[in-house]
Amino acid sequence: MRKCKEKKLWALLLSFLIIFTSFCTFPLQTEAAVDSPTKFDFGTAASSVQDGYTAVTSEMAYSKTAGYGFEDVSKVSATDRNTSDPLKSDFVSATDTSFNVDLAYGDYSVTILSGDEEEETDIGIQVEGIQKVQSLHLASGEYEEHEFEISLIDGQLNFKFTEANSKINAIIIEKIPERTEGANPTVYMAGDSTVQTYDEYWRPEAGWGQMIPQFFTSDIEFENHAIGGRSSKTFIKEGRLDNILRSIKPNDYFLIQFGHNDATISVPERYASVLDYKNYLKSYVLGARQRGAIPILVTPMGRRDFNEETGEFRVSFSEYVQGMKEVADELDVKVVDLSARSVAYYNSIGPEGTLSVFLYTDPGVYPAFPNGSKDNTHFQEYGAIQLARLVADEISNLEIPLSEHVKQIEPPKKVPSKPSKLTISKISNAGAMISWKTVKKADIYRIYSKPSTSNAYKLVGTSTVPQLFLTGLDEETSYDVYVTAVNGKGESAVSKVKQFTTSKAMKKFDFGLAGSPVKEGFEEVNLSTIYTAERGYGIVDAENMIGRDRNAGDDIVRDWIGYFAKGWEFNVDVPDGIYAVKVYVGDMSGSARTNLVIEGQDYGQISASKNNYTTRVVPEVLVEDGQLNFAFGGTTGIVNGVEITAVRN
Repeated sequence: MRKCKEKKLWALLLSFLIIFTSFCTFPLQTEAAVDSPTKFDFGTAASSVQDGYTAVTSEMAYSKTAGYGFEDVSKVSATDRNTSDPLKSDFVSATDTSFNVDLAYGDYSVTILSGDEEEETDIGIQVEGIQKVQSLHLASGEYEEHEFEISLIDGQLNFKFTEANSKINAIIIEKIPERTEGANPTVYMAGDSTVQTYDEYWRPEAGWGQMIPQFFTSDIEFENHAIGGRSSKTFIKEGRLDNILRSIKPNDYFLIQFGHNDATISVPERYASVLDYKNYLKSYVLGARQRGAIPILVTPMGRRDFNEETGEFRVSFSEYVQGMKEVADELDVKVVDLSARSVAYYNSIGPEGTLSVFLYTDPGVYPAFPNGSKDNTHFQEYGAIQLARLVADEISNLEIPLSEHVKQIEPPKKVPSKPSKLTISKISNAGAMISWKTVKKADIYRIYSKPSTSNAYKLVGTSTVPQLFLTGLDEETSYDVYVTAVNGKGESAVSKVKQFTTSKAMKKFDFGLAGSPVKEGFEEVNLSTIYTAERGYGIVDAENMIGRDRNAGDDIVRDWIGYFAKGWEFNVDVPDGIYAVKVYVGDMSGSARTNLVIEGQDYGQISASKNNYTTRVVPEVLVEDGQLNFAFGGTTGIVNGVEITAVRN
C-alpha cells in the first residue's frame, strides 16, 4: 500500500513539474514537439527526397511551428551530386551552428548518414553538447552510418557538426521504449574523486561511494559512476550523465554530489559559477525524474580545513552548498547534507583524529604513495567508511522507501576486541600474506610490523577485510607483526605477535643495456638476451626494443629495456609450482607506465613518477607447463628487473 501511495505521489509531483519547468531553464516537452518528424533527408530545394523522410534544405531555419531546423542558416550550404540515390546524392554542410529537433523527453537511438560521392568528408558530431562521434575522415565515394543513443532532458535535440568539411545526408531518430521497474532498486551515484570507487592499486585511497553498500540490505544494488576531477559540468559534457540516464529505471535512486571541482576557477574546463552549477544540477534532477527515478542531492563534504587557533572546522565550498540547497527547495528534492554532517564529525574527533580519515600516509607503506601523502581532500579507507556511514544515516531519515533498507547505524559503544588467530602464508623474498579472524564491530584493521632485530614497530598497512599481503620486505629477514581493529570509538588492543622469515629468491634478473652495471646477485638481461632452451630464460623477440642507462639510482633501477606502446615478452623456465614475482619499473629521467601480464593474467598498470621507481609484488602465480611467461606493455613498457621466488606457506 505504501508503495502504491509513493507512485501516486510521484505522479502528482511530475505533473507539477511539467507546469513548473515550462518557466525554467530546462523546459519539459510541449505537445507540438511530440509530432515532429524523425526522419530527415538533407539537400537542396530541387533534390529528390527519400520516401518516408522530411526534406531539409540549407534555408530551413528552426521554428517552433515546424519543430525543427537550423539555428543559423547563414552558416549552412547544400549540394546535390545528381545520383540515383535520394539519400546519398545530396547533403548539407553546417559550420558553427546546430540542427535542432523538438522532441518529448526520453531516450533515443540516432543514425546519421554522412559522405559525398565526389569529394572527401570530415565528420564529428556533438549531440546535447556531448561528442557522440569523434572526428572521422571519409574518402570520396565513402559513406558512413553513425549510430548512437542519447538521453533527452530539455525537449530539444541539438546536433552540432564539429568539422568544417562536414556533410550530412540524413538523420533518423527513434524513440527507445521506456524501461520498466527492476526487481530491486538500484542506487546510481554521480560525483568526483571523494565519491568514486578506486582500483586495488590505489589503496588506501577510497571514496564514500565505494563503501556505502555495506550500510544497506543486500537487495539494494549500487552503480558508482563517480570519477575524479569532474564537476557537474564536465560530468555532463563527457556523456557520463547521459550514460546513467540511459540505464536508470523507474523507482531507482540517484545520489548526486558535486561542488569541489565546480569551484576550481583556475581550471576553466571544470569551473562552473554557482548559477551555472545550479542549472547543471537541475539537469540531473529532471533527467532522473523524467525516467521515474528518485534523485537525492548530496552537499559537498568538508575538506580538512580548520581554524588553527580554535581547532574548529570550516564549511567548504559554502556558496555551492547553499546553491544545491536552493535547487532542492526549488524542485522539492531530498537532500543529504553531507557538508554539515562531515564538519560536525570532524569537530567531534578533532584535527588529530581526522588524520586517520583523510589520506595521510607515511612513506614506504603503500606502493601507490611511496613518498607518503598529506591530502586534505581525499579519504583513506577508514575515512570513506565514516563518510559513507553519515550518508546512509541521512538517507535513513528521509522517509522514502530506500530509508527502510538502511542497516541500523549506531555509534559504537566501545572499541573492538583485539584480532586473533593470526596466520602467515604465501611467504616469498619480498612479501607475505597476513590473515586473522574477523572482528565484530570493526570498520578497518591496522597492521604493524618491524624487523625482529628492531625495537620499533611501524604501521605498514590497513585493510577493510581480515587479511593483507605485506610487501616491501627484505630477503631472508625475520619480521614480527601484529594487528589491531578500529572503529569509530577507537583502536583495539594489539593481537599476539607473529614472527616469520622471508625466503631467498631463486631467480633475479637485472634488465638494461649491455655494458651497464649489473646488481650483485642478479643475472644480466640485455637486448641480446634472446630466449633459448639452453639458457632457460630470455626475451622472445627484441626487434625494435630500446634501452637506456640514466646513470642514477642503484644498479637495478638506473637502466631499463622496453618497447613503447608495442610491448614485449620474457620467458623463464621453472619447475611447475606456485611462485611470487617482484617487478621493478621506473625511469630516473622520466615517468613510467607499464602493463604487467603473467601467465596470461593481467595485473594492471605499474606506474612510477618521474625520477622514481615502483615495485609490484604478485604473491601467487601458478605454473603448470614448466615456463613462466611475462608480457610487458602499455605506454612505456619498460622494466628494470624481475625477481622470482618459490612460495611457501
